Amino acid sequence: MDEPIVWRGQTMDDRSAERRAQLLDVGFDMIGTHGAPSVTLRAVCREAGLSPRYFYESFADREGLLTAVYDHAEAGLLARLVPANEAAPKLSIREIIDICAEYFEEDPRRARTLLREPLSDDVLRSPSSRSVAGVPERNHPRAGGRGR
Repeated sequence: MDEPIVWRGQTMDDRSAERRAQLLDVGFDMIGTHGAPSVTLRAVCREAGLSPRYFYESFADREGLLTAVYDHAEAGLLARLVPANEAAPKLSIREIIDICAEYFEEDPRRARTLLREPLSDDVLRSPSSRSVAGVPERNHPRAGGRGR
């Protein structure tokens, strides 16, 4: 079996994953501080210190980066809200609110990414309607106020 080529102590896959993480970090910072309109291919590449070639190695387009940034921030919140152990008791509405508040207070860019930007950006609006909105209802049947 062929050994992966190692350059400066990293395989090609490792370097690619590192560049993707770098682009996600820059995208998150840009969305969280200046809003989704500030995220352009050139701006992201300039901030990351990478060429467009490496952008396209990880993302098909700007929308792909925006969606990945949103999904990453959302996954962090969901990891706190959804107990890893299925046998764990369900969270109360108060606990859900407290967890969300703590998550957003730790890094206000998270709140802008998950709550503010989806209101004005079509790319972010689409994924925001599928997951975070259903968390209270999944944890507490009456939380959604839909008369169940």
